[in-house]
Amino acid sequence: MLGVAAIVGVYQYGRAINHDYPGRTFSVEGTADIETPQNLGVFTATVTTEGQQEAGPLQEQNTQKMNAMIAAFKEKGIEAKDLKTLNYNVNPRYDTVACAPGSTCPPPKISGYSVTQSLEVRVRALDQVGTLLALATEKGATSVSNINFVPD
Repeated sequence: MLGVAAIVGVYQYGRAINHDYPGRTFSVEGTADIETPQNLGVFTATVTTEGQQEAGPLQEQNTQKMNAMIAAFKEKGIEAKDLKTLNYNVNPRYDTVACAPGSTCPPPKISGYSVTQSLEVRVRALDQVGTLLALATEKGATSVSNINFVPD
C-alpha cells in the first residue's frame, strides 16, 4: 500500500510541475559614448528693480534696463532668435508691524514693489561669452546665472 501511495504521489507531483518552457528569446544590451561639440553657450540675465512707489514706474525702469541690455547684445551680434524672455514678475513688498503677544495685529501694508525679468541668451560664438556676461551687468543685470555649454 505504501508503495502504491508513493507511486501515485510521484505521478501527481510530475503532473503538477509546469513543463511549458518559455518561448525563444533574444536579448541585446549595449552602451555607447558619443562626443558632441559644445558649440553654444547659454546663460540667463535677470534685471530686478525695486522701489517704494507705484508698480507702473518700476515696470518702466525695468523695461528700459532690459531693452538697453538687449540692444547691447544685438550690437555684439546676438540675433533676436537667440534672446528669449523666461519670466516677468511684479511682486508687492510688505511692511509688517511687531505686535505684543495676545494683541490683534494690523494687516501688513504694501511698502513698494519688486519687478523682475529674466532673459535667456544663446551665444553661438563661444569666444564672446565672457564679454557678454560683463556687458549684461554693465547694462543693468542684477544677476547672471545658469551658464551652460551645450551642442547646437
